[in-house]
Amino acid sequence: MHANFLRALLRLGSLTERSAAVRKGPWLLVDAGVEMDEFNLAVPAERIDDAALEFAEAIAWHASRGRLCRLMLREETDAALVADARRRGFGVSSREPSMLLDELPPVADCPAGLLIREARTIEDVDAYGRVDAPAWHEVTLGIARTAGSFPDFVLLLGELDGVAVTTSMAVVTGDLVGVYNVQVQPEFRRRGLGRAMTAAALEAGRRRGAGKASLQATAMGEPLYLAMGFRSVYHYVELAAGG
Repeated sequence: MHANFLRALLRLGSLTERSAAVRKGPWLLVDAGVEMDEFNLAVPAERIDDAALEFAEAIAWHASRGRLCRLMLREETDAALVADARRRGFGVSSREPSMLLDELPPVADCPAGLLIREARTIEDVDAYGRVDAPAWHEVTLGIARTAGSFPDFVLLLGELDGVAVTTSMAVVTGDLVGVYNVQVQPEFRRRGLGRAMTAAALEAGRRRGAGKASLQATAMGEPLYLAMGFRSVYHYVELAAGG
């Protein structure tokens, strides 16, 4: 699950000409190149034994790029690191469950009128990036435009009457499909579109050899994913300096 999440994060290193994602020591370090601090991340990619040294490395890398560093840690697995970060003045800015579906379900029925297809053309990618809220367009458009260079990423676009209103993305690593970017425009929520787009990402993973699935759930999405059979395995916490 964590390896899939790390793979998905690589997309943030290609959003703009200013973006970067590098492995440095035990970290995956990400500067998304946009003016949104929540995307300037340091995420453990392997075991960290010397927290003081490794925190300093992560903070210094981001500082060299004029960014503030945010830590993305697993609350349970990285408990010692979370405690150390809090002693250093980092505070929790967000907390989300990482959830697992142990077996992919049968193909689900699609809500009436919803057409789900892969986003392949330039026009598709542009439509995909504009489903999200306007404040996120730069990030979502960047993700959509760079996903084509990752063969294990699948962008899915949902349309009603020819208009893009919902999205999802599948990232396949081994036998696991990670589900990301499940977005539904506010006026089309509560119609089963989020469930349908999640199911479409699961099916995209199945076609590519996956037998189970993972995702990170927002508070809004968690009840849906529990109803679909996902279970919480651990929690990601994002910690910001002075938070």
